[in-house]
Amino acid sequence: MSNQILKRPKGKKIISIGVGDEFSFETFFLKNGFEVLGIDGSVENPLNTERNFLFRQRFVGGEFRTNSKSKQDSLFVTYEDVVRDSGWEFEVDLVKIDAEGHEYEILESSIANISKAT
Repeated sequence: MSNQILKRPKGKKIISIGVGDEFSFETFFLKNGFEVLGIDGSVENPLNTERNFLFRQRFVGGEFRTNSKSKQDSLFVTYEDVVRDSGWEFEVDLVKIDAEGHEYEILESSIANISKAT
């Protein structure tokens, strides 16, 4: 990792989409003074003892049905939902996406939504 990243002041924020059962990425940044928001619908909070690790058990993808009331559909959110709900709209320094083949879908949807807003 770049020394420039490590020297960032405490309080910087990272969103990690797709934590899974291997979380060395998140642990590395937590140990270096970052706050990390982990999102993964397939696991429970793997780092529940870490003070600066926030966790949401959700699946992230592109566009989802918003009119469905089923419990399963409530587990699905967009990247925009994640950022808005975290309150970190203008504070995210790094986003890691490991979403089982949905990375491009998430990025394309996010870019499209940013384009609509500007």
